[in-house]
Amino acid sequence: MPPHCPDEPQALTLKELQERVKAWVDKNFSDGLENRPEHQALGMAEEYIELGQVIGVVVRGALKQAQGIRPETWQREVFEDAVADITIYLIAFCACEGIDWAKAVEQVWEGVRNRDWLAYRRLEEQNL
Repeated sequence: MPPHCPDEPQALTLKELQERVKAWVDKNFSDGLENRPEHQALGMAEEYIELGQVIGVVVRGALKQAQGIRPETWQREVFEDAVADITIYLIAFCACEGIDWAKAVEQVWEGVRNRDWLAYRRLEEQNL
């Protein structure tokens, strides 16, 4: 199906996503108590803990599988949910602090993508 078909949802830009998250936070937490950066930071921390637990399950399953002991499975959906929850809290935190999340990500990405880790690694090896 071509991307211009009206039935197909369009991907949001980072800026559009931040605007929608901010509008949702403002609507749902208009009393201001949970519409503060510290609340969003606590939410992120809680979601990071959840993600850490999921990663623990993944690592444990990989270890058990490598050892040939009872194979364990993990649910990708749980992992995806934890990552998405962290992202939403981060976007809301940025919105509360007046940080342009999209601009910040794009600026940092520009620096990261210009790094040549292979060249750096070769240079380090030469200096050993």
